[in-house]
Amino acid sequence: MAKMTMGAGFGPLSGRLGNVVMVHTVGGTIMRSRPENLNERTPKQRQMGANLASVNRAWDALSAEQAAAWRAYAGTLATRNPQTAMVVAPKAYNVFVRLGTKFLQMNGGTLVPMTPPSGVFLGDIVRVSVVGLSGQIRFTADRANAAGMVTELLIQRLSGPNNAPKPDGYRSAGFVSFVAGSLSSNVAASPGAYSCAERFVEGSSGRMGESVVVGTVMVG
Repeated sequence: MAKMTMGAGFGPLSGRLGNVVMVHTVGGTIMRSRPENLNERTPKQRQMGANLASVNRAWDALSAEQAAAWRAYAGTLATRNPQTAMVVAPKAYNVFVRLGTKFLQMNGGTLVPMTPPSGVFLGDIVRVSVVGLSGQIRFTADRANAAGMVTELLIQRLSGPNNAPKPDGYRSAGFVSFVAGSLSSNVAASPGAYSCAERFVEGSSGRMGESVVVGTVMVG
């Protein structure tokens, strides 16, 4: 980074010249290297965008009967606001997008269920333990998943082993259907401390439960 002092008759300079950016500050005009494109999306972000586009196209393609069914389903998800005591139901579009994007994240492709799920979502009773290995985290279930149920593995990098995780800081590390004889799954991770969690997802619809923290590990 370099500092430029302009002579009389020159106003403050700012802008870009090749790979150099000029910024006017109270201390003078600063020249520094042009930063990399911070808006360039990762492959995972591009896939999330593609999934959302597929779900939006599916929403627009719903028949009147299908749209009405989604509105009715959204009505069954109404909850009471503890502060206002008002009963509020989510919008059908938001429910469709939430389930559809989770379905595509889990199954791939571009097609999503066009009709809402039926019955009550009960989740699963699988309990998962975690162990930190060299470059990996091992998730081990105490039993097989129930039929149609999938376990989403979630991890969050921590600044230290004694630091608390952020509730919204977990990222998906994959989906596993635990079966008898195959109750462990390894997730690649760089060295450091991680908080780990699990979430049960219905494979046919994208319905999911709340995430449950299962432990903190150190990866070597």
